[in-house]
Amino acid sequence: MRVIVLAKIVLRTSVSLALLALMVICGHYLWGLGPSKVPVEPAPSLPKPVQTARVPADVVIKISLVGDVLIGTEFRFPYEHYLEDVLQRVDGDYGYFFANVAPIFAADDLTVANLENPLTTATRREEKFDYGRNFWFKGRPEYAQILAAGHVDVVNLANNHAYDYGVEGYLDTKAALDRHGIGYFGYEDVYETEIKGVRIGMAGFNEFGAFEQGVDLEELKTEIRNKVQWLKGRNDLVLVYFHWGREYSYEPTERQRALAYAAVDAGADLVAGSHPHVIQGVERYRDRYIVYSLGNFCYAGHKNPEDKDTFIYQQEIVFSGVDRSLKEFREPYYLPCYISSTRERNNFQPTPAKGKDIVRILQKINELSDYKLAEETIREQGKARLVKLQEYIPNLVIDLRYASSHNIVGKPLYEPEYEALLRLETAQKLKRASDLFNEQGLRLKLWDGYRPASVQLQLWENAEDKTYFAHPAKGSKHTRGCAVDVTLTDWEGNELDMPSDFDDMTEKATRSYRQATPAQKQNAQLLERVMQEAGFRSIQLEWWHFEDTDWELFDLIEDGDYVIVTEPY
Repeated sequence: MRVIVLAKIVLRTSVSLALLALMVICGHYLWGLGPSKVPVEPAPSLPKPVQTARVPADVVIKISLVGDVLIGTEFRFPYEHYLEDVLQRVDGDYGYFFANVAPIFAADDLTVANLENPLTTATRREEKFDYGRNFWFKGRPEYAQILAAGHVDVVNLANNHAYDYGVEGYLDTKAALDRHGIGYFGYEDVYETEIKGVRIGMAGFNEFGAFEQGVDLEELKTEIRNKVQWLKGRNDLVLVYFHWGREYSYEPTERQRALAYAAVDAGADLVAGSHPHVIQGVERYRDRYIVYSLGNFCYAGHKNPEDKDTFIYQQEIVFSGVDRSLKEFREPYYLPCYISSTRERNNFQPTPAKGKDIVRILQKINELSDYKLAEETIREQGKARLVKLQEYIPNLVIDLRYASSHNIVGKPLYEPEYEALLRLETAQKLKRASDLFNEQGLRLKLWDGYRPASVQLQLWENAEDKTYFAHPAKGSKHTRGCAVDVTLTDWEGNELDMPSDFDDMTEKATRSYRQATPAQKQNAQLLERVMQEAGFRSIQLEWWHFEDTDWELFDLIEDGDYVIVTEPY
């Protein structure tokens, strides 16, 4: 039946088309058009779509490497000022130790450190080869949480302290790391992971042997070759971490170089090391980077080492989006740090370096290295980093007096579009002060922060009494970006009663408070107390003026010679 129906449709359609064709021909003749006059246009040809294969974007892996992390103590050390004492002082906050660098590690793809002590409750110390200065370190198993809180992903265990408390201590360490999601490698263990589809293998080697008995160089090179080649056959990137070298030596030994070259020759893509407790240089060998010593990092093995310099070595590596083959090593980035956030002693809180120390540490690494950073790179990295305070401290009330006529010279000195700026390091302290005041229902009000050199010059030229203004050549702390003029308001922004107005150059503005009411004195002293707690110091002549206690680390900032940052690093 279906065939018959289709035949009828075809027949009817054929008849209809024939009649239509006849009508068209007749019409042409009726209108005086012959066959030769009928315009015939070719049917338009549609462009064929071009099929293009979408090439996957390249993949970039960012790795951070740091040196010795010792989160424990030695049985002969006193309690005071060592790790357990510090931990008690911060109410057992495991996040304290890496607090100043954790955001940096959280932003990368992989953070690797050397864990310099076992995490164990074992009590039997392993006998070591006696060379006169033996130490036995250990920390509690729960201290693995320090690493987790600090965003440390993987640790090397191949060092001269991992077996301080024997096999029991070593196994306890691995169990503690497993419980808190920290990877590890070293000795018989390798570590493999996959990040963004890139397979990464890691191995660790100890030049000294598990019990500091020493290791034959050729035997160690054979072990390196076998393990690295095995990892290379399974991974897109191989990282090797060594424990090697001489303590407190800034130069790698020939043995370090031989081991590093053996690793690269076998297929290692990135080589790093620690143990000397100080920084050693960086070398590029066969297009692969070797970091001979990353120094100490979070190191509770010494309460006050003379050299507190360290750095975070960061490497971005580019892989093909098609097959994950390694395409490029970008120029390494060194983030200068101190092993402590205080200069007086080691408080086991590694902290990014500030001001002049950034350039000093970068130049130190360069002087020790065969591979040199460009001087322009160092200069750019050493530029002052300023933040926009309205964005950085949202609860801050801003009333820039030098943007109005409400100041000592009686006219605006800032351009109308000028925004309140401050060095990042000082702004971090100001934010701390702001938070402390907010807890009391108060807000900080800013009258001045970073002051360009050109404005400082105008102040100097217009001031009748130059006692209160630094000479432009010497520079104000404001021109260094590390001083603020502030007062207090209630939560609605109403100013608290203070001894004087801003830029009052009479005795009323001094901290003698002889002309202040009790309420004014109390408010000014509250401001001073909290600002000092946050890391500022006051001056006698102006109750509103506060300077970063680290101001000596900061150079004068030439107009425009700075970068605005939104993230710390």
